[in-house]
Amino acid sequence: MSIRSPASKGWLPLAVLGSLALLLAGCAAGAGSRPQPWNGLAYVAMGPGRAVSVVDLDAGRVLARLPLSVEPHGVAITVDGHMIFAGDLTKGENLEVVAVAGGAPTARVKVGKWSHHLTLSPDGKWLY
Repeated sequence: MSIRSPASKGWLPLAVLGSLALLLAGCAAGAGSRPQPWNGLAYVAMGPGRAVSVVDLDAGRVLARLPLSVEPHGVAITVDGHMIFAGDLTKGENLEVVAVAGGAPTARVKVGKWSHHLTLSPDGKWLY
């Protein structure tokens, strides 16, 4: 997977729209319209709480809190639901990679400014 800064070549609007699309996809009413296998789950950036909360949309409760070393503002989730990418709210220069199964960050990547809003390309090869 390659990481591309949203500020390069006008990708910022795409990143914002992609983040909104992920949120709406997770909140879709019909089970067939939700991405698999994270069907029924939402991953919520907790900002100053330095965590991503995993929320069961059907039960309406928090299942887990994944601690981070950055203050996440936006998150992107791989289609298979195995990895989360969290952008840094405070400085916006780093993003953290989290393995959902382990519940802990596996990498921190310096990406330059404006890593607040993230989205993955449909094929999962590019993070914007």
